[in-house]
Amino acid sequence: MNAIPPILALPNEILAKIFGDNDLSDVDISRSIQVCKLFKENIQKFVGQKLTFAVDDISHSGWRFARCLLRNPEIGEHFANMTVEWHRRNWSDWKIDKEHWTKDWAWTGLEREKISALCKKWDINEKTKSIILGGKNSEALLPLLLCSTPNLKSLDLGEVDLSLVDLGTQAYRPGGETYSSALKLLSCEFDEDGDDDDDDRDYHRRNYNYRVQTAYYNCLSSYQPLDHSLFFFDNLRYKANGDIVGPKTLLPGLANLEFFKIAGPKNHKSSDELSLHQSECFLILLLPRIQSVEILSTFSHWDSHEPLSDGPSTLKRLTFIRGFDDRWGPERVAFFEKMSKITSNLERLYINATFSMFDGDPARFFEPIARVFLQNIKCLESSNILVNGGGFNEMGEWNFYEERRREVARKQKAFELIRGKLQTLKPPPIVVTSNKIIPNVLKHLNRSGVFNLMLSCKALYDICYPDLWASLCFGGRYDREYPRPSVTAEASHRLVKSFELSGAGGLENLERLELGQGFYIAVDDSDRSPNEILSALANQIELGNTPKLSHLSLDWTLMVARMRPRVEDEFHDPASLRFYRTIKEYSQKKTPEEFRLSLVFNLPSPPKVDPTSLLDTRNLKDLEVLLLWDENLAMATLAANSLVDILSGSPNLENVTLRTWIGVSYQPRGEIKKGVKQLWEALTGLQTVIGGLKNLRSLSIIDALSIHPSFLLTPPPACRSVSYRGKTTTLWWEQFANFPFSGIERMTLECTELDTAEGKAMKRITGQEWTPVEKLLLGDVKVSTLRWLNISPPSGGLGKEIGYKGYPKDFIKCMLKKNIQLSDECLRPLASQIAISYRAERAKVMENVFSMQMANLKTRLCAALDTYAEDTALQTLRETRSIGEEFQSEMRNKPVDMLVQQFENELGPEFIAKCTETLRVQLREGRPPSFSNPQRDQYDSDDSY
Repeated sequence: MNAIPPILALPNEILAKIFGDNDLSDVDISRSIQVCKLFKENIQKFVGQKLTFAVDDISHSGWRFARCLLRNPEIGEHFANMTVEWHRRNWSDWKIDKEHWTKDWAWTGLEREKISALCKKWDINEKTKSIILGGKNSEALLPLLLCSTPNLKSLDLGEVDLSLVDLGTQAYRPGGETYSSALKLLSCEFDEDGDDDDDDRDYHRRNYNYRVQTAYYNCLSSYQPLDHSLFFFDNLRYKANGDIVGPKTLLPGLANLEFFKIAGPKNHKSSDELSLHQSECFLILLLPRIQSVEILSTFSHWDSHEPLSDGPSTLKRLTFIRGFDDRWGPERVAFFEKMSKITSNLERLYINATFSMFDGDPARFFEPIARVFLQNIKCLESSNILVNGGGFNEMGEWNFYEERRREVARKQKAFELIRGKLQTLKPPPIVVTSNKIIPNVLKHLNRSGVFNLMLSCKALYDICYPDLWASLCFGGRYDREYPRPSVTAEASHRLVKSFELSGAGGLENLERLELGQGFYIAVDDSDRSPNEILSALANQIELGNTPKLSHLSLDWTLMVARMRPRVEDEFHDPASLRFYRTIKEYSQKKTPEEFRLSLVFNLPSPPKVDPTSLLDTRNLKDLEVLLLWDENLAMATLAANSLVDILSGSPNLENVTLRTWIGVSYQPRGEIKKGVKQLWEALTGLQTVIGGLKNLRSLSIIDALSIHPSFLLTPPPACRSVSYRGKTTTLWWEQFANFPFSGIERMTLECTELDTAEGKAMKRITGQEWTPVEKLLLGDVKVSTLRWLNISPPSGGLGKEIGYKGYPKDFIKCMLKKNIQLSDECLRPLASQIAISYRAERAKVMENVFSMQMANLKTRLCAALDTYAEDTALQTLRETRSIGEEFQSEMRNKPVDMLVQQFENELGPEFIAKCTETLRVQLREGRPPSFSNPQRDQYDSDDSY
């Protein structure tokens, strides 16, 4: 005797809990019903099935389900949850895909009779009935479905989409083409010609646009309810001008409803926006068995209807989110007062409403709204009320941050509970981890990650807290295209206040202080937040509250012209001068090993600030200079001389980056020669100073080769990394080849060629014929100590000459020959480029080979199939003397079997052999094979080439 499967031995109560899980989808439930009779009975008896109703879906799923209910109404009794999804017609999608448009549907005569009978039985209004029968707006089917779902417990209308068609931004464009095409798609009639006899073409166009838009909106309104936003609300009972309107009997699907949710309406950003009516929420609150309502909708100002009664409602929990789009302040409290009088049995209230621009400060509504509910609902406790984050504390006083306080208290309680349980357990590995390991882990986390790690465990607090304060960055998120303050007055005020109340706090752990570009941009003329922070920081440094400060990073580059005067004023402000004086005195007490200064600034563009007067450049380790002098050679010479003065006073520099741009194409010849001579002398002095920097480890010349395209600024012997990026000439490359770059281990080159105009200008400057760099042959280079070389990707590959655009012809050959110690990671980009080129060429060869062989194979297969089909037909006719079922069966199977057997035994192996041989030969040659068409009469087939 076979044993009963374990799951079939479970009691019905457990099976009901399994199948009643909300995580099971409709598909899962449907499949479970089909497993066995036991599952089917339990699901239908104990579990309410979930229904998803898709409005205006292309597949017409809602209409198909409605037809199913018309034939078998008892099916609707199994549904307990209904969710509505909205798939309205989208004109923009239709422009891309013509199939992406919901077509109309049609009912049979018998179905129309049943619909009319249902509408009459349940008092569904005539407008809804006509739209249902019209077969265009499936939203009207919802009241019809509610007639056959009497056991419905939950109804979620989703994000309501009121508009029948989404025109999107096309609704704002002039012209009536969009509306005209939409009218045609909706099958609405429109007189293109009209009765306009005016000869004025502009007037005729404007009149046409007005008429077609009017016709379009009239067409849409004909498919929408008259008195409400949805047909669902249009078939509920309400008061209009003192008279009761709507069905006499509540729809069966709403009689047992306990949960209701609505969101939206969806915003299409077009000119035909619709809104939900404020009075419609009251209709839901008065359903006979409603327990919980979630309203996440925006309501219009239109409120012409009244609720059927003043309650009391059975509602226990109310959630109201979003709010109003056009309503004045005093009516806010009145709206919620009316709601509180209806919901006299409410036990929990959560409101997070948004208000319109006309309301001013919305915070003035929060407490009055909460007190209205507290006053009118006796069973509602003050602790169960939250309005926009505010609520009543234990003393009954209003607190604007009560929700946050409760959440913190809840987390604290959970933490204490967990901590109490953990005290009896072994400590987790992270707690017993050595304090020397965790700081190394923190280096790989951002500030948010460190903060979350600090909150995760009290044992990590003392380790993470100093790390959070180890670095402070102000203005680091500056956007050059859209300057905006990153340190606001409010933020700086809070920081300064915290210093005043709690002293230095975490500043005792401060190691790095960074003032970025955005720090010097204030919000407005009244905002002095940068100087306020500078003053506060100066106070703490003077008091000795920053003992670990060892790195100051400053970025003075402001390239927005309208900001320059303001920025210069900041540097001359007493608070600013005091900060830099304090920093200078602080750094002078430190050795270069104990304090590091990083600086980025412009030369000679504003802000016109002399770093040597404000800072102790003896500790300057990182320097980045932006030389912004446009096409003025005299200004370039001045900037180069200024840079020499700064570098001369910075003997401990480790990293230097020079960025600049200059063009000489359009200057007079005399001025060019005079200016270039002076510039060359200044650059020679700059070279002398840089060559004397004994501690320099990295030199980057970014876009600065254009200082003089023939001047090679070389690194000192102690330097280990050098980078050049910009335009070059043959003279520059000749100097490059002859310089040994002793000690350089890493080199980055991103060089480009001078254009024709710049080449002619260089000819005028040097008096020598200009030669394109790519035609130059270096012959040899002296650099031989490189371990890493990073250059622009090469062009070409196997079968083509490999070259580097903007570089000498034999550059890569010379570099690889002299620097044999280059790592594989350095050579990998070159190998990858060659592999890409190789693969691209061979891919074309393989494509042509397979195309030719497949054409030949297809020809032979077609010829063989013709022969087998003819032989089979002749043999079968000879034997059966009939073309009946036996003949058809033979013709379906026998020729195919014979063809497959021939392919397996003969054509397939022959095809593989030919492809193999052709690939072997052609891939080595790296060129596609010559394509020869087979003779048409070779196989006597119409499919031959």
